[in-house]
Amino acid sequence: PPIAPATVTPETVQVWQWGPTPSRVEDVRVSVADDEQRITIDAPRAGWARGGQYFVVVRGGAAGVEGKTGDPVIADAAFYFLRQTTPLDDPAHNRAFPGDTYAERADNAHKLEVIRGELAPMFEHLAARGLPRAEIAALWRFTITTRSELAMDKPSQRMPIPIQLLIDPATGKVDLPLAPWDTPVEVEAKTRLRAYDGFATSANLLFELTAPVEAASVNGTTVELWRTDGPPTRVPATARVMADGVHVIVTPDQLPLPERAAVAGVVTDGVRDRDGHAIVAMPAGALLKAQAPIVVGGASTVGVVPLVDAVRLEDARGRLGALLADRGRDHVVAAWPFVTQTIAPRLDGLAATAARLGVSPQPADVTFKTPGQALLDFPLAIADCTAALGALAALSDGAKAPAVMGFCMGGTLAWAVAAAGEPSCCVSYYGSGVPDMLGMLDQVTCPTLFHFGNADAYIPNEGVDAISAAIAGRDGFLLNVEDAGHAFDNHESAIFWNEAAAKSAWAKTMSFLTEHA
Repeated sequence: PPIAPATVTPETVQVWQWGPTPSRVEDVRVSVADDEQRITIDAPRAGWARGGQYFVVVRGGAAGVEGKTGDPVIADAAFYFLRQTTPLDDPAHNRAFPGDTYAERADNAHKLEVIRGELAPMFEHLAARGLPRAEIAALWRFTITTRSELAMDKPSQRMPIPIQLLIDPATGKVDLPLAPWDTPVEVEAKTRLRAYDGFATSANLLFELTAPVEAASVNGTTVELWRTDGPPTRVPATARVMADGVHVIVTPDQLPLPERAAVAGVVTDGVRDRDGHAIVAMPAGALLKAQAPIVVGGASTVGVVPLVDAVRLEDARGRLGALLADRGRDHVVAAWPFVTQTIAPRLDGLAATAARLGVSPQPADVTFKTPGQALLDFPLAIADCTAALGALAALSDGAKAPAVMGFCMGGTLAWAVAAAGEPSCCVSYYGSGVPDMLGMLDQVTCPTLFHFGNADAYIPNEGVDAISAAIAGRDGFLLNVEDAGHAFDNHESAIFWNEAAAKSAWAKTMSFLTEHA
């Protein structure tokens, strides 16, 4: 029967790490399935401790998990025996256990007694903390492998990148699940990636391990790359371990890969941890190389894997079938497929736009620079905008000069252009560079309106306070602070958009421009 989700709390479902001094695991995520008949416990973000021993306890009784109708959750028959304080393999109890013969019943009693003995210290630990045996509806323990695993874990978001499991089979688009710990920037990036139908053609592959490996064991022989959109063909590539010993970068010898190319990564047991043992796969990795289907008749064939995840696994498993059949499964620890994104249609669209406008679609005066070098071009951006401002002013036939307005980096650029040029006025939305550019305040002669949010994760309130102090007593300078975060006027991003703040600031902007522009 369904359970009442509200009764599943950190007190009714607890996870402990067992040892000489047992400790509560606080950063697990516990959720109730949509059918309200299953509870899922996700590992901590960093994963379970390598070689760690854990136990989970579900509290029943009046203060525990309840059914949908308010009835307490109770122990099943087998667990009823496990929480007893007397030995189960006493011949006097033989008839209490299943089996057709005395010997079968005695064997079952012995098996349960071994488990009861293993759980007894945990019952005692909980009883000492106010949780009596009679109120424990379930308790089980598990041990984490000591081997280094190739991370392929959805809850902790440790996945090889790219991987087909991050493509939604229903839409064919990238779908990176959001996590509670994502920053606003990460949330926006994941959201924007949902417009893509595959992965980059020129990026490295990256996968993670749960413990350091021997760098020499990671190479083009133990880590393979294959094309799978025809007869499986090996793609020459290099593989190397990063300095932390747990992240591996795989680089095809020839980039970019073709668009819509079907590719697969394969990692063999030649990759060794620092104890000399072969790495192992996590459950998702094991399922991807399975020969039996994971979805049959619209249902998951693996009870603990929800259908939504099973569908993705089956889609990816099917893409690996021909490769693993041709290459062989021997010594394969894990394999995963992915498809590169579509590129040409969008470029064709841009070229068509260029033709419609009567300009060349070919870039001119192209200079390739590193990100650091590109940052040094900010003065050129100021110069370009100032020149554009002057050109527009020349077209104004004696009317007021054009105004300048920008958002985020554009807000910083607008402030710089106001100092370098002669706009009629300036509106700067959450320009992160403005607090560090107050030295040019005396160069700004036009009315200026600043907008900031008081909960901006990228612009400390101290910076906004510095602007307020700098413009105090100066005519023509206005500071508006909304009860919002960064980019609150970005209506294309749900994570940033704050409708109330955006409307409030925009009304002030329009009033300001009406007066000064």
